[in-house]
Amino acid sequence: MVDKKNKVKDAAEKLHEKSATAEEAAAPLADAAAEEGVAATASDVWEQAKDAGRRAGAAVSRRYDRMSHRAHDAYGRGHGAAVEWEQNVEGYVRRNPLAVVFAGLCAGFLLGLALGRKR
Repeated sequence: MVDKKNKVKDAAEKLHEKSATAEEAAAPLADAAAEEGVAATASDVWEQAKDAGRRAGAAVSRRYDRMSHRAHDAYGRGHGAAVEWEQNVEGYVRRNPLAVVFAGLCAGFLLGLALGRKR
């Protein structure tokens, strides 16, 4: 069991040494590539940012249009319902003027009782 642990430990150390060597060998290549690619990378990032901005703007515009349309529709439905209700009430008052006057008098009387003078 101890022998297997030592073998694993030795293998891990060798792997660590090889990775350090590979890192040292790759460093100059990475530096050169970075120097050459910085301008291209910055340009790519700028184009990607502009593209993302365009897509976000288009998405916001679509969402605004959709919400504006829904609000307009809701207003139209509410306005139509209010006009219909007003016409129904007006028609009822014209057909039953005495009942409406009597209902108003009763409501006034009940309010007078409820809020009556206190002595």
